[in-house]
Amino acid sequence: MNALAEQVTDIQAEQTKTSQLRGNITSKMAALREKLRLAQEKIANTKQPVRFGDKTTITINRVGNLTSLFNELQLEFKAETRDSLLFFAENPISNAFISLEIVTSSVKFSFNLHAYVVSIVSPVQVCCDGEWFRVLATR
Repeated sequence: MNALAEQVTDIQAEQTKTSQLRGNITSKMAALREKLRLAQEKIANTKQPVRFGDKTTITINRVGNLTSLFNELQLEFKAETRDSLLFFAENPISNAFISLEIVTSSVKFSFNLHAYVVSIVSPVQVCCDGEWFRVLATR
């Protein structure tokens, strides 16, 4: 009987240790979840420049309705060449497109209205001075 009582006491001691360990693990997991949440929030609110090489592209699955009467395009960039494409999106079914490019150091915003192509060129020179520019183009 004495051996059985000792085993029960040992089991109860192990249960207490297990409960304490479980509590420690639970609190550490909660702390890790909070750290992860804070890191994700910090990443989401951080602006990082992206550098594209000559042959680099990025694909956006849904730009919006390119056939609508109103589109807005806003981005920040630092130009390193006098001519480059900043943004291009098209709807191949309707042949609608919208583009933003640097042409001879000026920003050019182009889009089509049915059979007509409209282009607007900024008088501001944006090339090769190491400055960041913000462009907002609407139609």
